Amino acid sequence: MDTDALPLIGRERVLGESRELLLQVAEGAGNCVVVEGSAGIGKSRLLQEVEAESHALGLGVISSQAVKLDKNTPLITLRSLFRSCHLLGPQIPAGPELNTSTLWAVDQVGEMIAQQARKQPMLIALDDAHWADEATALALRVLVPALRSEPVLWYFTRRPYPIRSCAQEALDWLIGDGAQKRQLEPLSDGAVAQLCAEVLGTEPDEATLAYAARSGGNPFLLREMLRGLPVDGPQEPPAAMTPTFFDAVGERMQDLPEDTRRALDAMTVFGRPFGVHEVAALLGRPAVDLLGTVAMLVDAEVLVEQGAKLSFRHELIREALYHRMPEPTRATLHQEAASVLAQHGRSATEQVKHLLLSGGGWVDVATVVKRAVQEIAPAAPNTGADLILRSLPLITERSPIRAELAAEAVRLLVLAGRPAEAIELGQRFRGGGLPPNTEAMLLLGLTEALHTVGEHAAVIEHTVLALPRAKSDSMVRAELLAMHAHGLVSVGDIEPAAAAATNTVHVANRARTHGALVCGTGARSRVSLAQGDIASAIRYGADAVRLGDRAGDIGRTRHPRLHLAAALTAADRLGEAEEELGRDEQDVAELETVWSQPPRYLCRAELLFATGRLNDAAAEAEAGILLTEQLSAEALAVPLLALRAVVALRADGVSAAWRHLNRAQEIVETGRRRMPDLLVWARLLAEGAEGDPDRIRLELVEVLDRLKRSRSLLVGSPERIPVLVRLAMQVGADDAAAQVIAAAAELGRRNPDVHVLLGAAAHGVGLHRRDVRSLRAAVEHYRAGSQPVLLAHGLEDLAAAEADLGNLDQATELLIEAESGYARCDALLDAARMRALLARTPNLPEPRRQSTRKTGWGSLTRAELRVVRLVAEGLTNREVANRLYLSPHTVDSHLRHSFAKLGITSRVELARRVMTHDQPATHANT
Repeated sequence: MDTDALPLIGRERVLGESRELLLQVAEGAGNCVVVEGSAGIGKSRLLQEVEAESHALGLGVISSQAVKLDKNTPLITLRSLFRSCHLLGPQIPAGPELNTSTLWAVDQVGEMIAQQARKQPMLIALDDAHWADEATALALRVLVPALRSEPVLWYFTRRPYPIRSCAQEALDWLIGDGAQKRQLEPLSDGAVAQLCAEVLGTEPDEATLAYAARSGGNPFLLREMLRGLPVDGPQEPPAAMTPTFFDAVGERMQDLPEDTRRALDAMTVFGRPFGVHEVAALLGRPAVDLLGTVAMLVDAEVLVEQGAKLSFRHELIREALYHRMPEPTRATLHQEAASVLAQHGRSATEQVKHLLLSGGGWVDVATVVKRAVQEIAPAAPNTGADLILRSLPLITERSPIRAELAAEAVRLLVLAGRPAEAIELGQRFRGGGLPPNTEAMLLLGLTEALHTVGEHAAVIEHTVLALPRAKSDSMVRAELLAMHAHGLVSVGDIEPAAAAATNTVHVANRARTHGALVCGTGARSRVSLAQGDIASAIRYGADAVRLGDRAGDIGRTRHPRLHLAAALTAADRLGEAEEELGRDEQDVAELETVWSQPPRYLCRAELLFATGRLNDAAAEAEAGILLTEQLSAEALAVPLLALRAVVALRADGVSAAWRHLNRAQEIVETGRRRMPDLLVWARLLAEGAEGDPDRIRLELVEVLDRLKRSRSLLVGSPERIPVLVRLAMQVGADDAAAQVIAAAAELGRRNPDVHVLLGAAAHGVGLHRRDVRSLRAAVEHYRAGSQPVLLAHGLEDLAAAEADLGNLDQATELLIEAESGYARCDALLDAARMRALLARTPNLPEPRRQSTRKTGWGSLTRAELRVVRLVAEGLTNREVANRLYLSPHTVDSHLRHSFAKLGITSRVELARRVMTHDQPATHANT
């Protein structure tokens, strides 16, 4: 009988649990399951039953199986999962562009899934997910959380490999993020006996059961062992049959003709579905000569058809045949396979797997590996790094490409979150007698990677080592100078950074290297901003954007728009800053510079904070933090965590703020990193909220020390000027307050058109001198600006000053306006403080109360209400994001918070809650 068509035996519990999840998905709730078990334990068979149940429930089903060679081709697993799907297939990009635009592809796929799930709940299943390529692994880290509110059940199966792989790490990450894990154990004795009866058609006797016990409860191995037993009468296992599966497969193949066995050997080296023409080319025979052999192997249930391709009925059969071949035979077949692929113009990525398994020697290994890494690395740096590391022993030391590959491996290892290996490799090659300029290239790869993951002190250290080794006026020297400049400005060494940035531009112009020119001009913008010269920062930022656009992709990959957006935000030109960030987001999608995402999240979160959208700023920061986890770039999470803490101090309280700050501090200390300015500032605010004078003084000293070297803190958020003055006065540090006021006055003189800076300078003076006229001037400047939280802060302090003068009616009006401003920005604690002051005002009506509930509809913030109402209308996360100028990940963050507060798990339930709450009121975004 067909043993693959047997009923599922011994898996009733896990199948029942899967059925419950399918019913929940049918009702609108999403979920994720990872089923783990050894090869042949029944994962694929279980998945067949789950798919059948899904069809019976009317769910849309998308399923595929990853194969071993997927690891070498970025996004191939994702493409195979969706490309042939009748639900989404016509819309999924299927060409090579999918390899070079991971983020764009993931966003597109996510949007299509969301739209389809609204029409029909879905099962998305990936068998043998442990073989998935690196880019698909990243995609799953993004897609599964982003679509958790959609009626989608993600179902993955995997083997429990002890070795590291991006796919395994992604599945572990999903489990840590809430995915359910199911373990398939060996079959019980009763289930083994039942399976024997099904296969043999009669109850097994003791001898058969003893023989079956050798399978260890593995269903596939048991079925293979039972294939040769008689199907009627008492069974007596043949003594000649060996107990091991691999030997059993070898025994079965001995009866095949010799040319068939040779064809089988050739088929095993492909590792994925293959065509008859590929096997024929490998054997040097006409394809028509193999047709009979193929038919025989299909009839013998060794091979199965997959459309126009063939594959082994089970991977274990292929492995058994592959490993029974002598090592020299396997190496020769892989060598021939690589040669055939090269002759047919196939990609270097396809060739290189066979090249490595063959031991090399047939072609210039370095050249093929270099081409393969160029294909792989943009979307899969981890895979690219491993490919180089495996190939280096095969490349002669005399090859000039060897050191280049090592330099590239160093860069990719850091990008893949493996900095210790990167440093070890870099040091090993540096000690190998490399020419100075080659060694400089090696260090450049390391510094670029360290820069992208936020390791600024290490950038400076390595550029100092590399610059003396780089040729003057060379591309390498220009790039190193650019990295050096950005590293210096990031740690607050502004004067050396200015010199390095200027030098970068000069060298880049002479070397005609456009990327370094854009990078150096961007560094000039950052330096000008740190010096407090906002107009120059905007001018250099605009120059960098212009140069980047002119240079094409190589210039745009440096993301100069981030520098321009930061300068425009400092100038209070918030609408223009939004436009630049929107254009930069398009660059990210087109150029696949995934590593630039966290800084863009920070820039957008700071912009949202300035516009008074505090909850949106918090959600944007949380989305960026999640992305740093997905990218293994934890250093980039530190400023995002600090900003999240700053928002928490206005809305959630000091305890919530310290949770974020302690996490950021742990990252800093673990990596022995320098604390970024934003973290220093957030710690001062948290200490100020707790009121311990000694701790405030300690943090104040650090902030003021940084202000001596850079004005970044004050320019980035003018509200810090009056806050610093207040805290300094609170602990009796009058000199510190005077220092801040002097710095603010200088900023005002340098930027006479920036009203929020002028207002903050006047605000600081008004607090220090208790001067109501200065506070009135501050409020007038704030009214001319675009930052509502800053205005509310000024109104609050002006109200106190007017009250001290006896102008109680005016003070009350100012407090009412301040409370309204804080409330509109969801600065809940500030608004509550205003209401408490108003409550003590005589003859004033009872102030409106704002809900302090932690759950239920009344606990939703304005930002969350905007999102949930649009989602309830049927919009996808991206459609909501486009409406509200947010990222889809930020919308997802709002949704997750809203679901938790409302105690629901699906968009269907959300729509019901919105409908119930809003009736009979008409829809209006709050």
